[in-house]
Amino acid sequence: MFNLQTFLTNNYLESDDENIRFAYSLQSIKWFMLCPNYLPELFICVRTIKNKKIIATIFGIPIKVKVYDKIINQVEINLLCIDKKYRNKRLTPVLINEICRRTYLQGIFQAIYTAKLNLPNLLVKIQYYHRICNVKKMHSIGFYTFPNNKCSLYEKLYKSNIPKLNNCYTIRPFEIKDTDECLIKLNNYLEKYKLTIIFDKETFIHYFFPNPNINYTYIIEKDNIITDMISFFVIDNIVKNNYKYNEYKAGYLYYYFNFGIELVDLLNIAIYYANNNNIDVFNVLNMYNLENVLSKCKFLSGGFLNYYLYNYKCNPLDKNEVALPMF
Repeated sequence: MFNLQTFLTNNYLESDDENIRFAYSLQSIKWFMLCPNYLPELFICVRTIKNKKIIATIFGIPIKVKVYDKIINQVEINLLCIDKKYRNKRLTPVLINEICRRTYLQGIFQAIYTAKLNLPNLLVKIQYYHRICNVKKMHSIGFYTFPNNKCSLYEKLYKSNIPKLNNCYTIRPFEIKDTDECLIKLNNYLEKYKLTIIFDKETFIHYFFPNPNINYTYIIEKDNIITDMISFFVIDNIVKNNYKYNEYKAGYLYYYFNFGIELVDLLNIAIYYANNNNIDVFNVLNMYNLENVLSKCKFLSGGFLNYYLYNYKCNPLDKNEVALPMF
């Protein structure tokens, strides 16, 4: 697992100038990969014969996906990564063919994946948005440039405060005892979307039980009844060629439901707790009805991510018909 972490850190996603790079922790890799009912056969690493060094990876994670009105067992394809020295060897189609072969042997014939590239059969294009938490750091590393000598003003602008909720509401971290109630309410909330995951109890606990520096889940109660839930996970990033900072933490909005408070307040609660857990920037994909609240929460627009379905034909979707965050 350590070799995998090193390989991904050295070769996975990075900025165009190569100064910012994903750096998955061992714990976050396990959280992502070792979900209930995971299939080791779908964890593919290509190694050199001589020293067993990893030079390419691709992973399939079993998920149950609702596409329009049909629920399908699929795999989420992720962490397709090739060593920079081998990227002219046409390993990508070899990896894709092998993950398809192994998936078919498991009786699964569809997959979902994302790419920044524009490929055939686009399902939906969704835009990233970023909420700056640590203004000085994100300005210094060039993630987002603020006007010179105005950082202190923007620090005040982007200060995170807990929303003022009615006194009958309480906010606390998710606990195991909340599982059944939150699972039912989340699946019911996701029913209105045309592309989303359907969670079972084991998978829900795995992905939503809080793990410091990996994932966080908060619930809102009214009269001891859970009305709202929001979750996010964390990915570390390495920063190169900066005299002051060598890393930053990015939070990513995961899943939520809101039956009690306004969505803008729920999102601000997540931002507040992300900031309290030393997250420097909070990222979201503009899906499941977030568009009307992003500007109110001071998000800045970013790049785009394209969604694709493999071996399944359906009409393209609008971003507000999707509730399946993949990063």
